[in-house]
Amino acid sequence: MDIAGHSPGSPHGYRAMMLRKFEDCTLPLYGVRSTWQGFRTLAGAGTVETTSHSDGTVLESYREYELGHRTEWPPESPFLRVMTTDNVDDGPRAQLVLPIVDPERDMPRSGEDLHRGAVLTATNVQVDGQALRFAVLEDDHRFAAACRVGPVTIVCQGSGIGLAEVGLERITDLGPYIQGYTELFDQYGR
Repeated sequence: MDIAGHSPGSPHGYRAMMLRKFEDCTLPLYGVRSTWQGFRTLAGAGTVETTSHSDGTVLESYREYELGHRTEWPPESPFLRVMTTDNVDDGPRAQLVLPIVDPERDMPRSGEDLHRGAVLTATNVQVDGQALRFAVLEDDHRFAAACRVGPVTIVCQGSGIGLAEVGLERITDLGPYIQGYTELFDQYGR
């Protein structure tokens, strides 16, 4: 049970767990600049572990925190998801650092779908006022972009919001994201 008496599997327990993950985050988080007008929400947080099939030992472990941005709600509106991760591996997991977006869902898919017509390019994006070069994978509707920034990798996925136009910054106040997450949770239970 959490402090309010909710079990971890209940919707309210899930909400408390998500908020706690962000409160405990020690990574620098990145999102759209504070001057951007639009809907913001917490979009996901967790630790990813790869384990050995033979003995279950952890081979790789890293954290991921995702912030969501939309021009408005409903879900069909233009969106930009910004994930901050301490995954720096150039091995098999690197394919997921530059995902392309599944046209059926707002979720990343691995580099196996490069043949579907997505094009790999690069663009400069302002991050905390400094132009950084992002690798970009895009098709007609959506894009994914990634760049190392100090100890983390920033991975963005979006459609209809130009990453280079809006720019990114380190997020020090999660208040607008927590407010958006709470509004969504209260309305949709997620």
